[in-house]
Amino acid sequence: MSPTEPTQASARRLLSTVEPLSCAARTRALAHFARRRAGTPELSGAVRDLEGHVRGTGFAPHAQRAFASHLALVSRDLDAVARHLASPHPDLRRGALRAVRTLPVPDAAVPPALHDAPADLRHALYRALFHARRTALADRLLPAVLRDHGAPEAAVLLPACSAGTVADHLPDLAHAVRSWRRFARRLPDTLAAYLRTLGDAPDRRALHALDPVRPAEAAALADRLPGRARSDLPHASRVREGGGDRGTDHYPSRYPATPFGDRRVRSLLRVMRSHPDAARTVLRAMEPPLRTRYVERYLTGRLRSAPEAVLRYLDLLPPDAARERAREALEGIRSAGRWRTRHADPDLELDALAFLPYTEVAGTLADAASSGDARRRARGLAALVAAAGRTGDPETVSGVLLERAERARAERDPVRRALLRSAAALPVPLLTAALPALERLLDDTVHSRDAGADTRRALRDIAGRLLRHPACGPRARAWSLEVYARLVERFGADGLGEHGRPRAAPPWWSARRRWNADPRPEPHLDQVLPAGAEADLYRRLAPALEAARARGEHAPAVLVARELGRRAHGLPELGAHLRAAALEAGPRDAARAARAYLSGPDAADRARDLAEADPAAAALPGVWPRLVRTRPTDEVLAVLAAAPSRVPDADRRSARRWPARLTSALADRLAALADDPSAGVDARERALLRLGDLPRTAHRLRPHLDGDDVVLREAALSALGRCGDRTLDLVLRGADGPRSRAAAPALSRRALAEPPSALVPALARTLRGPAKVTVRKTAARLLARHRSPGSVAALVRALDTPGLHRDVRAAVVASLVRCLDDPDALPALVAHAPSFTEAELHLALLAPGPDRCPPRHRAAMAELVGGLPDPDTEHWRLRHWTVRWLPWGSGGGLGALVEGLCEPGDAFARSLAGIRVLWLRGEALDRAPEVVERLLARVPRAAPVPVPPEEDTAHRRLVRVVNAFRGAVRTPRDDGAVERVLPLLGEREEYGPEVSGLLLDRLSARIDPQGPEGAEAGDTGPGEAADLVLRYLRSHPPVDGADRYRIAALKLRLAADEDRLPEFCDRFLDGAGSDPRVRSHAGRMVLDLAGQAARRRGWPAPWPALLARVAGLGDPALRVAAHRMALD
Repeated sequence: MSPTEPTQASARRLLSTVEPLSCAARTRALAHFARRRAGTPELSGAVRDLEGHVRGTGFAPHAQRAFASHLALVSRDLDAVARHLASPHPDLRRGALRAVRTLPVPDAAVPPALHDAPADLRHALYRALFHARRTALADRLLPAVLRDHGAPEAAVLLPACSAGTVADHLPDLAHAVRSWRRFARRLPDTLAAYLRTLGDAPDRRALHALDPVRPAEAAALADRLPGRARSDLPHASRVREGGGDRGTDHYPSRYPATPFGDRRVRSLLRVMRSHPDAARTVLRAMEPPLRTRYVERYLTGRLRSAPEAVLRYLDLLPPDAARERAREALEGIRSAGRWRTRHADPDLELDALAFLPYTEVAGTLADAASSGDARRRARGLAALVAAAGRTGDPETVSGVLLERAERARAERDPVRRALLRSAAALPVPLLTAALPALERLLDDTVHSRDAGADTRRALRDIAGRLLRHPACGPRARAWSLEVYARLVERFGADGLGEHGRPRAAPPWWSARRRWNADPRPEPHLDQVLPAGAEADLYRRLAPALEAARARGEHAPAVLVARELGRRAHGLPELGAHLRAAALEAGPRDAARAARAYLSGPDAADRARDLAEADPAAAALPGVWPRLVRTRPTDEVLAVLAAAPSRVPDADRRSARRWPARLTSALADRLAALADDPSAGVDARERALLRLGDLPRTAHRLRPHLDGDDVVLREAALSALGRCGDRTLDLVLRGADGPRSRAAAPALSRRALAEPPSALVPALARTLRGPAKVTVRKTAARLLARHRSPGSVAALVRALDTPGLHRDVRAAVVASLVRCLDDPDALPALVAHAPSFTEAELHLALLAPGPDRCPPRHRAAMAELVGGLPDPDTEHWRLRHWTVRWLPWGSGGGLGALVEGLCEPGDAFARSLAGIRVLWLRGEALDRAPEVVERLLARVPRAAPVPVPPEEDTAHRRLVRVVNAFRGAVRTPRDDGAVERVLPLLGEREEYGPEVSGLLLDRLSARIDPQGPEGAEAGDTGPGEAADLVLRYLRSHPPVDGADRYRIAALKLRLAADEDRLPEFCDRFLDGAGSDPRVRSHAGRMVLDLAGQAARRRGWPAPWPALLARVAGLGDPALRVAAHRMALD
């Protein structure tokens, strides 16, 4: 532009010039104007005019303020930016935040933006400071934020501060942190240093955030956590198990973790037993030698005893080893079949035969594949194809598949599916050689009437493997493309993969992937097709798609486009199908077609084409936003006027910059639809909700607040919470009436955009009533969530209100607990604590826990919790939540529990509930001997003992305490407390059942642990296990029914460890032979174990010698039982 060219001398002329333009062109024109006139009085005057309201320009005040922010940002006018940050209009301040991120705005200009700022504006400023890395400014704002808005908001701002400030304030603000990810990404070393100061109780949420950023630090800190918690840190586990250099206990860290989250070999073997599909995912990723070592270790001892559990791993072994193991498994299957007929799999031997040489088993498998039983026939087909595939001979595989394909023509779908699945597992070179058989199978499948989804998936798996293989020849490629074409032609959209499936597997550290049986979803077409093959595929699909379109079925074309992804952009013919689907199909297919049609680089032109073909298409996803962004205002209005039946959705953020006539036209259409009684209630409700997305529509929603239809009343109230007007008073009008159900959510949304000077008084009035209880509870929560000066005072006044509703009072208490960093909150709770007799108040007070309390107030809160009156009703959470405060109680809250257990009084039940929670966590176990000793001292020894008249006696207390202690030692814990309790109880013969119960619990914890923590703590050797069982038998014979059941469970666990079971029995008999008290029990246990483990294995050594030792114990009954077992 030359200096002599006429200029736009006023803001009015500028807006009049850009009003007819599209949104994108308008933004470009304003930016061009700002760049060419940067630093001139003309631009400064225009910006000042737009900050106010220039009438007669076609734009509302909020749009003009948005343009003023845009001009100031483009021209880098820092004075204007500073003026905007101090503006009374929140939207103008928010528009200036981008300049804070990108321009050198002085630090002194930013603090005014927080003056009476709404909650969403404050949080937007905190995010801007974080992303702009303006640490000095964040350090400057932190004290004011902490003073005015409390610790929760200060914790949001803290990640934007410098490392020194974070280190100083994090100990006091950690209780209020809701997300640790920003700390971990920006200041990982500072976060790690803070976690190290926490001793043995690091914050687990913080550790999870630190894990992917500093795995080494997280691994060092995680060593203080229990085993299961350590396994939840995948990156730290990988570092801790680094490189597989930890001996034979762990496999290398480059391979996936077990579902338990660790890489312990013991955990892998456990998963192989309980979750074989997840174990195969781990084993397939390993190198063959290492994989063979672990599979062989798992198979040892199980081939005869549990062949069905090991056949699924034989394909992971080398061929020679697999054949050898298959023979052993086959012997075990046939041996078990002679004596176990019920619940046995009659076709299991076919799975074992599939691993033997083909020439040896071909006849047997062929007979099974021709059996009259469909199940055996399907099983035999799969085994026959697998055995042929292991030969590696293309002619053999081709002959088998061709012969079986001929016979499968008349088969039902399950048999054909088994054949296709077994073929899909063959190597690609063998599949290429068997193309004639695959062609026959494809023909039979598409012509069958019962082909299911799994059968079609098997065909697609074969085609996908061929297409992805580099050695795929022209014929194989043509057949693979023909698979997709024939499936679409025969089954329509059902011939392709499931719509909406993920395009990639979950990451390696995802628990969903670790536990999922097959984490790899079916690939999409664009992931398997070679480059350029999409054109060949479409040529084959074209007749089927044209025929479907002629029938009015557009779903196949839509799904093909989704499967092809970006490759569909190079197929104009497919684009024509999508265009027709968007204009002609039903609502669901039309929406999907529009998304696919508008995904290319020419999406704007395609949106215009759809609108010109049918103006009603403007309501399709993606059409209206592109029209508004790229087309002139008059053209957009013409499209809107030509489509009277359908109204498009509006984007809330972009609608604030629309011209007034466009906003009014769309609002008129929505208001007319909402007022139309002939329209359905659903359509009218959607129209009202869409009105809330447009600015300055409160006057259109207000008449519906008093309508007759409750659905429309609630929709209007909900829309008021989202529209940009100051509608807080209108929302609160519905707080006490039939609209109150929608008032609380609308109030929550509206509170984000209201300045504190208006929000706090309004919430305080609502809290006092007479609004409905739900709205008053919401007001109490919002006062704490969007805390500002006066919020806590309003909550304290509400708590002082006599006759306050119980639920409202509970909400006030919960809000005050979250504001404990305010000096008025804790005194108010302490003053009213004696009146907290309702269980709801206890739950509200105890729910946050000590971790959410400021450290300096934890002792006072513990005293408050300890002095609470008993609730009117019991709740299962209360005892757990109460015990959490014991470590911070003065004078030892634990000591009070012990006194309540031992001394007469009414505190026993509550103390027992508290100590039980601590014991289950593994805490305070060292106090158990003291309690047992003090209670034993009060139990009379003389005989006969008079029956005590009272219900609460020391004996009954002792029994309940020991039962609670037994629940704690059923998991692997430190045995010191158990060893101290056992002698105390052993001195009194009447407590023999309690002694045996404790020994049995300890035995269960050491021999049959649960989970990764148990696997780590319960690695008990055979000798130690034998000593534990003998000690239990010497203390008390297992006469109780529950004890007998648990002894049986322990036998099963011992029998499962077949590698070390003979050593256990040998040591067990050594100890029992010299003690006549346990000799018979020990002999019966060894016989039971031998019957479970050795009989199925053919009595290998040393089991015959162990039977002879049992027979020589001197018990005639044992000698007869051992002789009979040997004969069997």
